[in-house]
Order: sequence, then C-alpha cells, then structure tokens
Amino acid sequence: MEVGEPGIPGAGCPGGAWAARVIPAVFALILASLPVAGQSGPRFWTWNTPSGPLASDPSLVAMVRTDVYPGRFRTGTEVADDICNQILIRRLPAGRVGIQLQNFGNGGVPGSFYLGNFALAYHPADSLADRTVYDWFRTPWMSNGIAQTRAWMDEFIARYRYRQSQNPNLPDPTRFIFDTELQAVTCCDYSELTLFSKIRQDPRWFTETVPGCFDSQGRPQTLEQLYTAAGRPYYVVGYDMSDVGNRPWSRWYMGICAQAVDGAMDAAVYQRVRAAWPTCQSSDFLVSMRTDGGGSPARVYRDLWWWGPIWQWYSWKGLGDRQSPVIYPVHFSFAVSGESWFDATLRVVRGNIESAVDSFGGGKQGELSPWIPLPGQRYDIGFGPTSLYTVTETDFRRLMAMFRAEGVADFYVWNDAKWATDAGWSAVASAARQVWGASVSSYQVSLGTETTTGGNNPARLAMANNDPVQVTTPLPGFTGEITVTFSTPFRTPAPPQQFLILIESWSSELGTSGSAWIRNYSGGTGGPVVWDPLPDFSVGTARTTTDSAAAARILDTRAAAHIAPDGTVQLRLRHLNYFVSAQQLRSTFDLVQLIEQQAGVPCPGDIDGNGAVGANDIALLMGAFGSVRGGPNWLAAADLDSDGSVGAADFTILLANVGCTR
Repeated sequence: MEVGEPGIPGAGCPGGAWAARVIPAVFALILASLPVAGQSGPRFWTWNTPSGPLASDPSLVAMVRTDVYPGRFRTGTEVADDICNQILIRRLPAGRVGIQLQNFGNGGVPGSFYLGNFALAYHPADSLADRTVYDWFRTPWMSNGIAQTRAWMDEFIARYRYRQSQNPNLPDPTRFIFDTELQAVTCCDYSELTLFSKIRQDPRWFTETVPGCFDSQGRPQTLEQLYTAAGRPYYVVGYDMSDVGNRPWSRWYMGICAQAVDGAMDAAVYQRVRAAWPTCQSSDFLVSMRTDGGGSPARVYRDLWWWGPIWQWYSWKGLGDRQSPVIYPVHFSFAVSGESWFDATLRVVRGNIESAVDSFGGGKQGELSPWIPLPGQRYDIGFGPTSLYTVTETDFRRLMAMFRAEGVADFYVWNDAKWATDAGWSAVASAARQVWGASVSSYQVSLGTETTTGGNNPARLAMANNDPVQVTTPLPGFTGEITVTFSTPFRTPAPPQQFLILIESWSSELGTSGSAWIRNYSGGTGGPVVWDPLPDFSVGTARTTTDSAAAARILDTRAAAHIAPDGTVQLRLRHLNYFVSAQQLRSTFDLVQLIEQQAGVPCPGDIDGNGAVGANDIALLMGAFGSVRGGPNWLAAADLDSDGSVGAADFTILLANVGCTR
C-alpha cells in the first residue's frame, strides 16, 4: 500500500465552393501556420511594440503597421515602400512579417475623415441612388469597391515584389492582418429595416451577386436568391431589429452582410496575396470567421454587446485564410446569477471559439487567430463611459487556458497604447510558459476499466471535447479513477509557487463527487510514494455546453513539493458514487490542465485582502463611497482604479469580480 494512497472504498450563405477559394495552396498554408523554428507554445502578433524585460520573447511578434489614409490618400506604392522600409530596419526574418494596414478601404462615407480614401464597402456607385435613406451607403453590393480596392492592392503587391527583386534580405510577408471593421449593416434600430426595404426595390436585388455568397454548386448568388433560399424571413418596417418578429430576418441579414464584406476582401485582396505569396495568410477582424449554424447548441457567433444575451447570434462562411474572431470582454448583462463577469466572458467567447472550431466538419483549431486584449487594457462593459473594467493578468491566464483547451495557439493582441505597461507585456510572454509549459505525457486507469474507443492516447486529456477518456466500473462503491502524468519544464531552484489545475469531467449518475491527489516528491523518487490530498472538485452528469468555462478549478499551493527532479508531475482524479442506481458508473474525463502561477495573484475588488471578492468588500466600498484621497472615510484599498477617489468606476470593477478567488 502506497503511503497516503487513497484506499478503495466499498447560416449565412448556402454553398460549399468556399473551401476551394479559401485554400488553393493547402499544403503551403499549413506550413506557414507552423511555429517559427525554435519556438514552442503560442505566438502573439501584437498591435503595438512590446516593452519591458520580456519584450524580446520569441512568442511576441510586433505587427508591421502603417496608416493607409493619415488624412490624405496614399498610393499602393507609397504604402509598400513604408512597409518594406520598416521590415528592413527591424531586420525581420521570414515567418515573422505580419503586415497591418490601418484604415484600409474605408473611404466613401460623406462627411467622414476618410472620404478621400479608396472604398471597398461604401463605394458611391455601390450605394443606393436615394441619398435620403439613412445609411444609404451600406449595401451588400460591392463590385465597384472591389475593383477600386483590387487596383490599389495590385499596385502595393507589385511595388513590394519589385523591392524584393532589388534586395534579397526582404522576406515574403507571413500575414496580412486586416482590421477594416467595415459593416454592410449595423445593429439594431428600425432604420436598418427601412434601408433593407429600399434595397429590395433596387433593380440590383435580382441582377447583382453578393460577394462571397455561392450555392451548393459554387454559383454566385443574388440577394433575391439568398433571400429565397433562407425561406424569405419575415420582417416589419417601423420596428427595430431586436423586435421578436424581426429577429429571424436580422440574424439572416447580419450573416449575409458579414459574408459580403469578407467576400469582397477575398476578391480584392486575399486572392491577390495568395497569387503573389502562396504561403502568406490573410484575414480581417471578425468577418473572417466560419460558423455553419448546425448542431445543438447551435454553432453560431454570439454578439458580445448588450443585445447578445437576448437574441443576437448568426452564422456565415468567411473566406480569409485564417479565422479571426473577436475575444473582447462581454457586456455585463451576459452574467447569470452567481456568475462573475469574467466567468461570463469565458463562457460566451468559448462558445464562439468552439462554434468556429467545430463547424464544417470540425478540426479547425489551426485556422484560428483570435483578437485578444493585452492585460491592463480597459473596456466599458456597459455601465457608462466612466465605468471601465481592466483586464488583469489572472483574466489573461484563464483566457489562455481556455484557448489551449481548444487547441488554439495563434493570437492577434490589441491594446490602446495609453494602457500598455511592461507588466502587461510580461504577462503575455509569461503565459506561454505558465499555460503551455506542462503537457499530459501519459495516463492510466487506476480504478475501473477503460472503455474509450481507439485505446490509450494522452492527447484525449490535452484538449476539451476531443474524444475523452471513458472509464466504466461495477466495483463496490462505483469508483472510477485515472492517474495523469505531466511533463513540465519546471525545475529547482525556482519552481512555481502554485499550480492551478483545471478539470472537465462528468459521470453517468447524479450524486457523483470528485476527489484529487497530487504526488509529493519532496522525499525524492526512491522511497515510498506519497500522495497529498487536494480540494474536491465538481462532477456533472453531461458535458457542459459549448457556452461553459472550465467546470472545476483546484489550487495547489505547494507546487514546489510536487515536482520530480525531471519535471514530472502526477495527479490522481477519482469519481465516486455510493448511490448509483445503474449496474455500473460511467466516468468521462475530458480535460486536465496544469498551469503555473505565482502565489497571491490578487482579485480586483478584494478590498479586505482575504483572497476573495464578496459581501464584505461591497460593504467596505460603500462605506468609502464618495471619498477622496486625504478626506473623510478615505479607504485606499477601495480606490480600485487608482484615480484618487472612490466612486462608480470602483464599484463596477468590484461588481464584475464578485466570486473571484485567488
């Protein structure tokens, strides 16, 4: 008997031709998506240049960025020269050239600062003739905008290739990372219904095809054909898009318009880039995403803003080489009873990620490059312009753990420069070690019989929803248990202070509990095997839906004692049910993650310093509400945004973190 060993108890557009258009050079694209030589773990393409002690970490790659329209029109030649010069000055090697062209194709809107720029989605010749209609420039027709943008892009490509012919040190682009945020429809008032009714009266409704939309035979489709294929969704002019009767139409049309923008980008940009540099991959912010609308829960994109919790979701087939969903904080109204604001964010964005991964046959993890926030970035989450939530290092680490569980390891990091700090950049670089450092090397069934189809494979526990480990037991007490072994880079003399263990598992019966132990190596590896107990964990009766965050979190506060000299870490995870009504207990283990973290990572809003955010913290903040530094009732710990006063912004931060524990 081992010492301490637990004893055994008693939508959008129809069609399928998009794939051939998206991946004409499939093997080259796969090669281009692989990590840079010598790099392991994730890669972060950053909007701004990293700073601080970890700024040179190989996981961080600053985008090569320039403004296409800084108040005046710039030709493709001018912009290409600017980009080429930056690449040469920075001496960027092949595989690390991510080009970002700001304000790309956003001309055409009357009164806009960018009116003189070339126009992709808002070209006057693609707009409605009746200029009295609100948003008359927003239509899914973009043939003139495509022609104008394609000509600009061809000039850019020709100049870049000429510069390459003159300088062998100028590498091919690796990525074109667009952030056009062009919208052929906005949400969600009644004016969009009026606009649509006018679009239906335009002769182009029957004659002009919508970019990126094809039938099952690969034939381009008109709006009339698309509307008919969708069952001609009902709508009522004079009511807004969120009206119950208008929602089916709204979901259909929002998907069509997202498809149209990325279809226009494909025709004007992506195809031209692929022809010039077959291994280069392109995408556009959000619209380069593919969800098929099938399944239960439905594989769709849920909008992150205030209307999202109620009704706003849709699907479409983006044509970018990479999928670029937006993973920013959600509106506070997404949170359900007992759920912290960041738990709500993880739940919603995980649903969007799994929709993209699992659509169109699944296995799309390698296509994803989500837009994510830099730690320290602030967001208005719905309480007003002065109520900003700051993304913490803990938030970022949990977000990365979710992505690793989904098999996603390529990211576009956005931040406003005014919120950037050295600590924020260090948190991004550290996530590569903390979250991707430990890997499941093996597992064995300690109690029960493995009934997994296909045999033992450690990858089953490394990713969620990836053919999980199945254990069946008829033993007295109905106990199913697995022992999981991790290989890690963690060593003395500076091991992690803590491990965060994430577990997703479920059983066939109600009343099943979960217990965990971790092997203690403080006495070396030659003596008796010692298992230290960990806190129990929750076990459901079915896989949590695609909208759920990790089901169970366990904190190991003595990580240094639990690492073998070679970096090995071992866990034992047990399901136990004394009251099972069936003849056997079926246990499923879907995900086990081991994450490094330092001790004492605080929760924003933990005013009393007890490691959790709760009722006492609310009481302390309300007692100091309205106070200023040096005045009566001042409580420095309640000044959560460090602006010298305690007010609504501090209350917003606290409320968003109720339930957080460190």
